[in-house]
Amino acid sequence: MRGLFNEFLRLQQLSTQMREKEVAKAASEAEKAAAEALLAKKQLEKAAIDNIAAKAAADSLVAKAAADSIVAKRSFVWNGVAIFGALGLAGFVVFLVADHILHENETIILWNMKRVLRSPDRSTISKPILPVPGPKFEVNGSIPTMLIAPTGAGKSTLMQRYLHECAEASRPARLIHFRTSNADRGKTGESEKLPEAKNESEAVTRLNNIARDIFVQVGYRNRRSYFFLLWSQIQAIKGITLDQEAKTISNELINCLTLLFRATAEVYKERVAKSGDSEKSKCVILFDEVQDLIKDNRLAAVGGIAVFSHLATLLVSNCIDIPTVNAAVAGSSSQIRAAFNKTVANNFRWYLFELSDPTRETIVDELRRLGYDDIVIDKIIDVCGTRLRLLEKLLIQQCDPKTIEIILNRHLDIAESSIKMLLNETTDDIPKLLDSLRAPTNTKIPLTSVSEKTQANVQFSNVFYADIAGKLRYQNRAIEKVWTEVLSKK
Repeated sequence: MRGLFNEFLRLQQLSTQMREKEVAKAASEAEKAAAEALLAKKQLEKAAIDNIAAKAAADSLVAKAAADSIVAKRSFVWNGVAIFGALGLAGFVVFLVADHILHENETIILWNMKRVLRSPDRSTISKPILPVPGPKFEVNGSIPTMLIAPTGAGKSTLMQRYLHECAEASRPARLIHFRTSNADRGKTGESEKLPEAKNESEAVTRLNNIARDIFVQVGYRNRRSYFFLLWSQIQAIKGITLDQEAKTISNELINCLTLLFRATAEVYKERVAKSGDSEKSKCVILFDEVQDLIKDNRLAAVGGIAVFSHLATLLVSNCIDIPTVNAAVAGSSSQIRAAFNKTVANNFRWYLFELSDPTRETIVDELRRLGYDDIVIDKIIDVCGTRLRLLEKLLIQQCDPKTIEIILNRHLDIAESSIKMLLNETTDDIPKLLDSLRAPTNTKIPLTSVSEKTQANVQFSNVFYADIAGKLRYQNRAIEKVWTEVLSKK
């Protein structure tokens, strides 16, 4: 029994020891698990920290990449701007240089003027007002032609027709208008003569308009280069006087005319080399209404007289001294001849051609053909005489009585206005001169009996016509009628 009890105790003790070992082992394993859990926790915490750091680093790299991208884009843009700016500046400089050469190089300007001169002028010519042929007009030989006719007698039309004859004969020719009235047209479409310029500024404007029109007609440069214009604007800041502006315009027009005659001389040489005919190889230059340069005192003073005098020099040099061109000048009075006598063309030999109005019989026959009765015809001729310009609308087709009245009254109004302006602007005894011209006498009054101051008034040539012999008469029948029936009444 004791042995069994002791065995029981031993077994119990062994069981207790085993339980203690198991508890100890469990405790050890628990501690180990706790340690491992703590380690895992620390590793997780470290991983979390590393993850945060990695994310921050990644965010930093993204931000840096974005910043670098922005810098790269800005750099690309500014580099592009710089490149294109440099290219644009270079292109602008090239454009300015090319523009300067095109508009300032004399060789190029001369080339274009020769090109225009060689091109036949086939602009539309006016349909003949009368069915009868007009006078024969031509410009040949080494002596220049001076065409004189009253205002509205058909000078321009006559020269235009000759220009077309030259075109048909393949002969280089140009008709150059110096008119100051081209842009000023009344309600009826008729060209109106401008009154004398009110001041120096208006005279400079008119001279500039004449110059611009001529530049277009002969193929001269239509403007200065942009570089020159820019420089002019810089100079303008310092202040440019009206005299300087006028001098610039007149010098430009003088240069244009000089190059025109150089162009005709070069074309002449080309044609002589081809044909061997020195006379038929000459170009033809027709100058219409040259008198407009000098008949206005103010316009003449700001440069008109300088251009006129230079033209006279060119005519002498190129028609007489070294004949390379056939030329003609036209004016509405022999005042133009007196004006040329004050230049180097003094005592110059001219072929004088005076264009007269049609006969009364010619006009009456045409009006009858259109259906006008004799009473109306007498009324028309009483106001218009046989001047084609005044009769033009009435000769195109038969007009009704109301239209006839409007046309005739308009001619009388223009005549009255011209006389009134002349009386207001001159100090000479114009009324006495007007009366003398309508007196029943064969005595003709010479132009030389009128002071140069009065002759220089623009209205003088609108009222009076000096014929080829230098004798005065009214410019047209309307002037005479107005003075007789209206202004001479007391």
